[in-house]
Amino acid sequence: MKYFYCLIAFVFAISLTGGAEKSGPVISDVQYSDVQLYSVKITWRTDSPSDSKVRWMMSDSLNESVVYTDSVYSSSMDTIHSVTLNYLNVNTIYNFNVTSSNQYGSSTSENSVFITMSACEGWVKVYFNSTVDTTVKTSVNAEQLVNLEETLLNRISNSGFYIDAALSSFEDAAAITDALIRAKNDDVVIRVVYDGKQNSNWIDTLIAHGIPVLKRNYDTGSGHGMHMNFWVFDARCTCSGGLVYVWNSSAEITHQSLCIDKNSAVEVNDRALAYVYTREFDEMWGSHGDLPVASQAKFGSLKKDNTPHIVNLNGIVTEIYFAPSDSVEKRIRSIMSGTTSGIMFGAYDFKSQNLYNTLYSLRTSRQIKGIFDLVNSGTGIFNQIKNWADVWVDSTNGRLSHSYLLCDPLQNNQNTSLVMGSYDWTTASNLNNDEDIMIFHSPIITNQYYQEFHQRYKDVTGHPVGIEIISAETPDEFYLYQNYPNPFNAGTNIKFSINKTSPVSITVYNILGRKVAEPLNGRRSPGTYNLNFNAGHLSSGIYFYVMKAGDFISVKKFVLIK
Repeated sequence: MKYFYCLIAFVFAISLTGGAEKSGPVISDVQYSDVQLYSVKITWRTDSPSDSKVRWMMSDSLNESVVYTDSVYSSSMDTIHSVTLNYLNVNTIYNFNVTSSNQYGSSTSENSVFITMSACEGWVKVYFNSTVDTTVKTSVNAEQLVNLEETLLNRISNSGFYIDAALSSFEDAAAITDALIRAKNDDVVIRVVYDGKQNSNWIDTLIAHGIPVLKRNYDTGSGHGMHMNFWVFDARCTCSGGLVYVWNSSAEITHQSLCIDKNSAVEVNDRALAYVYTREFDEMWGSHGDLPVASQAKFGSLKKDNTPHIVNLNGIVTEIYFAPSDSVEKRIRSIMSGTTSGIMFGAYDFKSQNLYNTLYSLRTSRQIKGIFDLVNSGTGIFNQIKNWADVWVDSTNGRLSHSYLLCDPLQNNQNTSLVMGSYDWTTASNLNNDEDIMIFHSPIITNQYYQEFHQRYKDVTGHPVGIEIISAETPDEFYLYQNYPNPFNAGTNIKFSINKTSPVSITVYNILGRKVAEPLNGRRSPGTYNLNFNAGHLSSGIYFYVMKAGDFISVKKFVLIK
């Protein structure tokens, strides 16, 4: 009988717990943010109320033993956890994990990494080797027609101690080869990671002059390989922060790519960012020393997600992800979904069905515009997307070799972001190749790329972004309509008619008569048009817009309210 009552009690207890033994909380969404010189915020979620604990330690290299040296604890029971770590060192990589416990048990996350803010200036320069349209600038004219090779040579010649280069190609590189050899002779330590294909003559020349080169030694078939094009200068020394740079580009080191194809490069003076790229380089190099350890080198799917992903570039929040370890495609899809109004892109190679599906799901709530290179315009993706998005083919001289994404470029707010780097929009890029992206959460940097996109768009369409032909019938007269809505917040429509081919401009002036925007300036055929004008960069107030077409001039007033 005693056994019977014990059995009943056990069954009753099981029924109260839903038939399963309770365990510790499930931890998810571990992130870090609010990166400052001496502090960072760690956040995570649990599926049930629990306490919070963070452990951390300084990290000096990959593959080190993780022995946490510091911790902070909060006994508050919650499902949303936020802990700020203080008294950290500047521009330093840290290992960390989080633990949450309740009456049912304890759970601990895997080791992650973060990096504190650099004391460097953190400035970012953007270069384009083709023309841009500065009429759509909001604050800074994008630098156009820049010799990208010269910007790289300048960095090499000014490097004092260390150069790391991850190269997809190295052809027609006489000047860069000579500059590297001169740097080597001046005792600069140079490390080169190169794609697994046959060496070019210039790579063999570097090797002959004692510059170590490690080739990708894993998964080199089926077109898989090293597609990165980044350089890191003086990150491995304790020299002045003014010498520490990252140079990153969509351009390969070839004459065609640097000088003829349409490409861009960013140059960033920031030690924290340089440490992130150095950590990625070390993984492929197989060591953090001057010489490679091929047996420890990791490429392609062998790499791990072990680099910090967020840096604070003197107020510009920037994310960095490397393929294939960091789920780059997932990151791009997430930032696409986070937009509120518009997506624009320039893509040399777009074959990812997943990225297409994300854009397709946003087609009714976002304005989606894109430029494809002629070489890849015959792909299935282009043939699908052209049915519902405003996409075009660039068939002008030189390839459109860019790979960038503009998120809400006309809003000029916290959602305005740029994605750039070597990453192509393909499955191989996501799963096999060594590639990278940088995400700049900056309206100023995004606008510089919008100037490039706007020029490409005008080159292939013959009209600016935001111009729609309402009717091709010849109207009786020139006419400028009142904008709608009016008053408006950020965006409004300006309708106008022209009855003969003519140069047409629409210019916006503030109440003081100062020109603040020129959304239209070019020849137009007869018809009725709608101009979508975005005033996201302007402050609230009364403005006047003036249409000029030959001898015709008309002025209207609108009110911007934010």
